[in-house]
Amino acid sequence: MTSCFPLQISVVQPTAVEIQEVRTYNQLLERAAQKIPALPTDRQERAGAMREALRKAPVVSKPLPVGETRRISTPDGELNLRVLIPSEVRGVYLDIHGGGWVLGDATLGERLNWEMAQAAKVATVSVDYRLAPEYPYPAAVEDCVNAALWLADNAIAEFGTNCLTIGGESAGAYLAVMTLLQLRDRYNLLPFKAANLIYGIYDLGGTPSCRRGNPAREFDLTPEAMQWYINCFLPEVAIASRREPQYSPLYADLRGMPPAFLTASRSDILLDDTLFMASRWAAAGSSAEVALYPELTHGFTLQPLALAKTATARSQHFIRQQILEQP
Repeated sequence: MTSCFPLQISVVQPTAVEIQEVRTYNQLLERAAQKIPALPTDRQERAGAMREALRKAPVVSKPLPVGETRRISTPDGELNLRVLIPSEVRGVYLDIHGGGWVLGDATLGERLNWEMAQAAKVATVSVDYRLAPEYPYPAAVEDCVNAALWLADNAIAEFGTNCLTIGGESAGAYLAVMTLLQLRDRYNLLPFKAANLIYGIYDLGGTPSCRRGNPAREFDLTPEAMQWYINCFLPEVAIASRREPQYSPLYADLRGMPPAFLTASRSDILLDDTLFMASRWAAAGSSAEVALYPELTHGFTLQPLALAKTATARSQHFIRQQILEQP
């Protein structure tokens, strides 16, 4: 007897107008990158300069009036959660923002979270986890796990449902997977029904595409930049040890994971992370669907592009369908 390998990969074919819009936007990014001044070499000073630049970036969401910041008590201290509640709630989406474990906060994707809330009929809860280099591993993982535990205990009282989903972008996707694994291994919990993983990094030792990079796209995420983020996150972990499952979820036992929808750009240096994780996810027995987009940069869901809207809509549809399928 054989069973179907639960892995689907779709390569999105854009229209001529859509791909030209992407190329024009990439040219703008390339010109802007050439004007960026040299960053400090000290990690904390560099992180501070990058955070200030991110706050001024036009693609970054501003806090919305419909949002509410809640503070919860955890074993590791007080933790802020950013909550958005639509008029109808059928589930909850735990969002973990990206930013290389160094940048951003719970409002980074607030616009996208509100769109998710309305489209999928979910309350969105975004975690304001501690950032490196001030708080290296495992601080961010612990904060995300604590937020997930709070949801598992309080979702019905707070939102009227215990149908939980989880997702994140880039480092946030990494933290989402790490949260799922920690809940299973430390607490014997599998409370989440779906995972929405967007251009994540899952091998902190570097997949082939991450190591190779793309010299023609220096305006995009580069191997050198990715290595700097990882060094901030794992300052005390030798490079040879970074592929241990406690640091790199690609090498973990992935049995019992929920259905996953993975999104990436074919031009992203983290492409292999998505492809390899999807394959291992499916080989462990859980369904994994992958959507790949051409020529987009890392972080493209924050960009004002038609293809970005298409990718976001597919993620929203996945979460909505997974919630509707729950009894």
